[in-house]
Amino acid sequence: MFSDSDPITGGDRVFLEKVPGARGLGHPRLVGAGHFLQEDRPQQLAEIVTRVVAGAP
Repeated sequence: MFSDSDPITGGDRVFLEKVPGARGLGHPRLVGAGHFLQEDRPQQLAEIVTRVVAGAP
């Protein structure tokens, strides 16, 4: 999961290139969140993590 306002720009591209298991998977982008998703969008983060752990798309 990434954000649209992370000051570490381009980090998602590097991550997806370097972590083979991340390729081809959906990676939600949270709108209005910065680098620390758990601080900026805790409810959205929790909902997405819960769905992933449960195996839902």
